[in-house]
This record gives sequence, structure tokens and C-alpha cells, in this order.
Amino acid sequence: MEGLKSVDWSKLLSSDIGIPHDVTLEIVSAELLNKEPGEDDVQTSKRGATNLFTAHKFALAAVSPVFRRQFYGSIPAGDVVVVKDSNVEAFKIMLDYVYQSPGVEEVENLDVFDLLDVFYLADKYEVLGLKEKLLKRFRDMSVNVSNYEDILRALQEFAHFEDACDVLKSRVLYLIGRHSNPLDLVEGAIESKEDSIKEKVIFSLGKVGKSLILESVKAAYDIMASDGCNLEEKVLKTVMNACVEGYEEILESPRKLCEFIPKPSSHLHEAYSLLQQFWKVNFCLNCSSSACLKGKKVVVHKLKVGACVQIDDKKGKVSEVGLSMYNKVKWMYCQNSPYCSSSCPYMQKQSIYCTSPTHGEWSNYLPPESAKTCSGLHKSPEGTHCKILLETNKVVEGSKDSLLVYDCEN
Repeated sequence: MEGLKSVDWSKLLSSDIGIPHDVTLEIVSAELLNKEPGEDDVQTSKRGATNLFTAHKFALAAVSPVFRRQFYGSIPAGDVVVVKDSNVEAFKIMLDYVYQSPGVEEVENLDVFDLLDVFYLADKYEVLGLKEKLLKRFRDMSVNVSNYEDILRALQEFAHFEDACDVLKSRVLYLIGRHSNPLDLVEGAIESKEDSIKEKVIFSLGKVGKSLILESVKAAYDIMASDGCNLEEKVLKTVMNACVEGYEEILESPRKLCEFIPKPSSHLHEAYSLLQQFWKVNFCLNCSSSACLKGKKVVVHKLKVGACVQIDDKKGKVSEVGLSMYNKVKWMYCQNSPYCSSSCPYMQKQSIYCTSPTHGEWSNYLPPESAKTCSGLHKSPEGTHCKILLETNKVVEGSKDSLLVYDCEN
């Protein structure tokens, strides 16, 4: 004898099965609620189905505690149940789920608005299996630039579904964090009512602020000025610091600066004024930058006299910055040379090279052990190295063994 598990429940949706339907469900959408007098009461969906469904009370009650109370509670509902604020497509998907019809797989192909319409019914009627299926669909949903703004609008329209919106919001935040050009996401952030979305996009603008300076400034301030934005000015720091770094590099080249300054009629002219204002207000005299460099490695050729620095955990003030020249010397490798032996008084570092007046030729380079470097901070001429004099009369050389950083007050 076959058990219930062997039953194809989807066949029960057909009235030809021989088990009559005992309840009619009328789907009343917002359009029907607002219809003009005299219009037909039967609505046709985009799939060709009417707004009337028939089903079995026992099947609906078995899956939904809400239907169970409606049909078998102390005051049972009649044979016609009105389902408000829904639509035909969404209710059909829930009905397919109840009867385990193959059509339930259609949720994989729905857009975010249709999915949330179905989620509304699953939540309203406590069809928990369908609700979890939809939450999984949200967790796996691919969020990209093409559907990003639609999802933001859906988050606003269905904000009362916190569990679904929390999942969708996390997907949106993931996109914002990894998208290579956050300028693509600015319009959505401006329209969004979520401060967390606005803040994330502003922060991400720091990735392109150094290269797309004025565009990033404009985008950040446009988001800050958008409706419903309650963010504080401090959220601008990351993107503005990146923009300032790019701007200060441009200031070193008059030609680049001339090309950079927008025309008065440009849509970026206000952004340029905002950038200059930020640069002036936040300028650090110690490191000569508005993007304060405290704790960052010193660029020696940009270091100013009077700047406070820190070297090997010791603080000091710069009293002189310059380059020192090492004189060239006569030297040659002479380990096997007839001129030298291990006892050669001119021999340096155990028979590597010697500086005898009669040995070798004038070299174009310093002997290896005497060569100095400047830690890659800047290229210096051959035979020179960086020299920084602190007020303590200590000379700091830009060697790889010393970490020289800015010690600003900010």
C-alpha cells in the first residue's frame, strides 16, 4: 500500500483529480483596491491567470498556521478568502510550493521585487519553508552594477521585512567594497535612504580619489547633501585624504596644475573649491601636507627644516637637510694580484679590495662597503647619500637600517 510520500500533490491543483477544491482565494492587488467603479472584478495577470484560485483547505492548513487558524479555528472562514496586497504571480508561486508543483523552482529566475512579493506572502502566512528558500536565494543573489539600484529601491520599499533586507543589504555592501570604480555606485547611494550604504560608497571613493580627484570630491559631497543623509563630516576624511594626495602631486608641476584647474563653467568647479578649502583647513605645517603623514615614512627630499621626526623610536627636530658627497677612491679587487697579499697594509675587509696609491685605477663608483643608499626615498647622484641633521646634532642618514617617520601633533 502506497503512503503519503508517494502522492503527487501537484495533481491536486487540478479539479479533474476527483478530490474537489473547497476554498476559493481571491487575490486583491493594490490595482484592484484602487480600481474605478464598473471595472471587472476579475483581474488578468501578465501570465494570463485570473485573480481567483481554488484549493484544498486541509492542504493550505497543513503548511500554514495562519490558514489553519482561518479554516479550523473558533470562527472558521467561509469558502471564499480574500488575499489583499498581493498579486497573482506571487500567490501562484506560494500555492505551487504548498502543492510541491514543479513551478516552485521559478523563484530562481525572479527579480528582487517579485521575490519580495513572494516573501511577503510566505511571511504573512508563516510558510516557513518557502521563507527560508527565499532567504537562501537572497544570500546567493548576484549583485552587480546592473541590478544594484533596483535592489536599493527594493530595500526602501520592503524595509519592514528586516530579515530579508538585512541579507540583501549585506550583498550590496559586499559589492560596494569590492567594485573597482565606486563612482558607478554614487547615484544609487544618493537615492538610498540607508546611511550605511551612503557611508560605504563614500569610503570606497578613497580607492579612486588619488587619480579621479575632482570627480571623487563631487561624488562624496553629493552623497552627503542627499535627502535623508545623517552622516557626520568625518566620514569624508578617507576620500578627501586620497584626493589631497593626488592634488599635492599635481601642485609640484605647474603644467599639470594648469590642466587640472576646471573652467568656471565646469560641473567640477564647485568640487575644486571644496578641495581647496579642505586642503587649507587641514594643512599640516610639520609634514607640509593636508593628508597628514604622521607615522609615515619620511620622503627625505621633501623634508623641511624644523619638521618633527622620529627615528628608531627617538624624537627630534630637523635642523638641516642635505646631501653629502663621498670622494672617489683608488681601488681594485686584488685577492690574486701580485701587488697584494693577506698582509697588505692597504687591504680592506680581508682581501676584497685595497686602496694602495700604486694599485688600480680611479674608480667610477665607491667601494662596496663605503657606498651609501637612501632607502629608495629618492634617487641621488652617484657617490652621494641623504643626510639629516637633528637639533641634537645627531646626523641621520637615509640608510635601510633606520626608519625615519613624521612625528606630527595631529
